[in-house]
Order: sequence, then C-alpha cells, then structure tokens
Amino acid sequence: MKLSKTVPLKDCRPFKLASLGFGYDAMGDDFKVVMIVESITNITSVEIYSANLDSWITIDVGFQFSSFKSKNDLIVNGNPYWVAEVDGNEVLVCFDVLELDFKIVPLPTNYWMCSDEEEDFDRDTTTMTETDVNFVDLNGSLGAIIKYEVRYCAGTAAAFREWSAIFECVRIWVFDDIERIWRNNRTFWPIEVDACLDKVLHCTKDEKVLGILSFGPLSSGTLFLSDLETGCVKELFDVACLGHSFEIYAYTESFAHINGMEKVVV
Repeated sequence: MKLSKTVPLKDCRPFKLASLGFGYDAMGDDFKVVMIVESITNITSVEIYSANLDSWITIDVGFQFSSFKSKNDLIVNGNPYWVAEVDGNEVLVCFDVLELDFKIVPLPTNYWMCSDEEEDFDRDTTTMTETDVNFVDLNGSLGAIIKYEVRYCAGTAAAFREWSAIFECVRIWVFDDIERIWRNNRTFWPIEVDACLDKVLHCTKDEKVLGILSFGPLSSGTLFLSDLETGCVKELFDVACLGHSFEIYAYTESFAHINGMEKVVV
C-alpha cells in the first residue's frame, strides 16, 4: 500500500537555512513535522505541524542554535535529533514530541579519558583519537558508535617520542536520560578484520553494525555487517557497484496511517 499526504508550509518567508524533522507522539497517536528556520538575520524559529490537527504552531525554543543538515540526523522513541551548534559548541538538539520543546544533549567527545576501563593504558604513552561518530537508536536509547585510532609512543624521552598507529577500535556509547551523561556500553579493540574501518553507517535494533571497510588505498570499500554479540563480520558487497556518489539509509517498515493520506499512483 502506497499512501501520501501533502503538508502545506505555514509561510514562505525568506530564510538562510531550513531543516525538517519527523516525529511521532505515541501517547497522542500524532505525527509531527518540525521545521527549523534560520532567518537571514541569524534568528532561529521553529514551527510544528500536527497531523491530527492538520495545522502549524510556532513554539519558543528558549535558545539559539544552527542545524547542519536539511533533515534530522536520527529519531529515537519518536523524538527527532539534530547535530547542531549552540554558542559555538557542537551538540545534539532533541525535540520532545510530548513536551513540545527542545533539549540540548552533549556530545560524547573524549569520554574515553574519564572511563574506568582505560586502566590498561598508560595515558602518557598512548593517545586515542576520535575519527568517526555515528548516532543511532540502540534498543530505544540514544546511542553513539565512535571509531578511534589508537597510537602508542615508541620512544621514552619526550623529545624522542615517535607515535605510530597500532590499531583502530570501536566504542558503543549509550546516553543516560536520568543522569544526562554518556555511558560506555561496550568496546571492540582491536577491530578483528583484515582491513581499515572507513565508516560506521548504522546500528540495527538487534545490535548489528553496518559499515564500510577498505582493503587498501585502491579499494573503493566493502559494505559489511557485524554482530556485536558474536563479533562475527560478514562482507556484503563492494560499494563500487553503487557508483561514485551514494548514501545509505536505514529503513523501518511502518503500518501507521496519517489522517488524510491518499493512494499513490505508480
């Protein structure tokens, strides 16, 4: 069944940047469209569309922020999230579909430095650099899959230290909504594949990680699926068959209907 619903914009005033988000209020059984607009005077305003009411409202955010994309980065429990900038700092901004307000979530940057699990590493001779971050819905919680490059110091005296890459590792972080902090869910190091991990793309609800591996400087990359429980890595296909420009999206089947939907002619 292919259905669609046209949502008219509230107005078409001039703007510099605009980003759309999609959410679902499970208690009210109501779909929400969130439109973030940054005006040419750098003022951020937010308008919310309710599918049940078939109308828009304007809400007061309480702080100024700028989003980086034309759509939300992920949805967790019906709440859309954006990577955004607030007061010059990069953060996550979440729209609460129940309270109809925005919340700021800090990024899990450099959390490894304060983790109790780093006791096996001498921080004077080891560096761990964040190289890729991907935010995911991890079993109904906000999660982050972060790839790190780990380097050991080959020398002893500070003047003669030579840093050499040893391996890469991946950490899964989960955000604690009560204490408002990130917690390390699990760590994989070294990554047990004979390749370089280019990018983590997605984490499924049954905790399987989708990503891209490279097997050398001339490799275009291979899509892989890794089971976090067993550590098994399955190569899917060479991404070269997708062409030079591609983007992979997570897909979730939904049988929910928005009032006013019409059949799509195909």
